[in-house]
Amino acid sequence: MWNIKKEITLVVDISTYCNAKCPQCARTDRNGLGKKQKLPLINWSLEQVKKFYSKEELHKCNVKSITLCPTWGEPMVNPDIYEIIKYFLKNLKPYSNVYIYTNGSMRDEEFWWKLGGLSFRYKSNLHVTFDIDGINQEMHEKYRRNTKLIKILNN
Repeated sequence: MWNIKKEITLVVDISTYCNAKCPQCARTDRNGLGKKQKLPLINWSLEQVKKFYSKEELHKCNVKSITLCPTWGEPMVNPDIYEIIKYFLKNLKPYSNVYIYTNGSMRDEEFWWKLGGLSFRYKSNLHVTFDIDGINQEMHEKYRRNTKLIKILNN
């Protein structure tokens, strides 16, 4: 890779798995609300992340932020997610950003508490956006099926 002077942002899909069945999602068969099988199911391992995003490359390419987004899957379904986020926070330049977009229904409150602590440990900013659609379970599940609003709010 090259030395890049301008700060860049990476957008990384680390999983094609998802626990939800959102009708508006391109991954969902709207007729039966099952999953479309055209997409291969993969999770990036911590070792793959380290291979493709080494500390040296992150610095040479002047990566200021990384966004883990659910374009093709829910990032929190990835079994290595905690270690992957920790790796990015630890190896980005100080005061960089890691953004996570999630349906928020994976993991438990303890996981989220522990995850939040990483931001302080590595002097980087961790931003998590929980996607909530509605003020009660009935309204929420019209858009975020197979998730529980109360669990997301607790997380």
